[in-house]
Amino acid sequence: MAKDPNAFLPGCRLIYNFLQSQGKEKEASHYLQRAKHHNGLLALAAQERSSITKNDKFVENDLPLEFIESLQKQIADLRDIRKAYFVKRVVQYFPEMPAYVLAVSPYYSFLEFSPDGKDGKILAYLTQEKYFLRNVMWRYLIIPNWLNFSVLLIQFIVKNSRI
Repeated sequence: MAKDPNAFLPGCRLIYNFLQSQGKEKEASHYLQRAKHHNGLLALAAQERSSITKNDKFVENDLPLEFIESLQKQIADLRDIRKAYFVKRVVQYFPEMPAYVLAVSPYYSFLEFSPDGKDGKILAYLTQEKYFLRNVMWRYLIIPNWLNFSVLLIQFIVKNSRI
């Protein structure tokens, strides 16, 4: 239970049920309280990971080189992406369950007045079930050209983050 936050609640449930069946109400209530506390932490972790803000901190990703190379090849398949960055997000809740961010900057032609269709195409590609990040906790961010060198993008320029 201590090594895997996802195993904590089922573990508490098993222990709670066992202690209840043995008539050990006081010990069982301890595990009920622990489960409630852990559930609250899971909610805070989900909230923390649900959005990206200017205050977030990012570090170099720690995934295997083979994974990054696969990511690079798949990103290269999308000709509409000009730049891409893949970083690990520093999280407060459950840092043992890493969160990653893929930031992409689409390529828009000079005469392209409505980039929404292109952003939608990129988003659809990134969120496909078969996509490379299906087993990794991650978020995406599409950075328009006009925002390219703003404070937000500078946050993503972490050593070795460009893919």
